[in-house]
Amino acid sequence: RRLALRAFDRAAAPSLGARPARWELILLVLLAVCTVAAVRGLGNLLVVALILAPAAAALNLVRRLALALALAAVLAALAGVLGLLASYHLDVAAGASVALAAVALFAVSLLGSTHALRDP
Repeated sequence: RRLALRAFDRAAAPSLGARPARWELILLVLLAVCTVAAVRGLGNLLVVALILAPAAAALNLVRRLALALALAAVLAALAGVLGLLASYHLDVAAGASVALAAVALFAVSLLGSTHALRDP
């Protein structure tokens, strides 16, 4: 709940008892650790694609943070499977195939979204 307050309404977070600066630091440290650990094994393109594309796709499809986090994990796993299948059958690089699958899932989420193109 505090993470959601920090992420979506930083101005109101202190009035509701949350410390937005502390949660922001925790979130950034976790993201940095995840990125540094993954880049060594997976490469820059794949890490960025698997962090950003599934999260963006999930936020296009659902409004609740808990559902978006779960859906992002499922979409990242699906992108991995689809990308590896494409890599095997088309004889292309696995990392690029997985990244392309993640971005393709994001593009599909734009088509299925009820609020992706809403006015600000």
